[in-house]
Amino acid sequence: KEAAAAASKPQFGSVPASCPTNTCGMPEDSVLFSAKSSGDSHRTGGHGAFFLEWYHKTLLSHGDTILRAACAAFPKIQDLSFSVKVSGIHWHCMHPSRATETCAG
Repeated sequence: KEAAAAASKPQFGSVPASCPTNTCGMPEDSVLFSAKSSGDSHRTGGHGAFFLEWYHKTLLSHGDTILRAACAAFPKIQDLSFSVKVSGIHWHCMHPSRATETCAG
């Protein structure tokens, strides 16, 4: 809601009624990711595109925060590499909508 207001798009500050609340279905069941959908709530529409851009930025910010905390916790260890596991990303992976990859960041 705050991001929508800051972007001067208060109409994007709430979930559209057309979006399902059951997120356990297939990507095609969601207006945001369905290949058959269109309009404002679709990923290419105003509201859908705004949400995905906001979500993408939020995930990047979170990842940056976590990585900085990890680097601060292990500041003097040479050749230390970090890796990340995103559980559940295999569900619907490679669906034409790329819903899984989008939601996982």
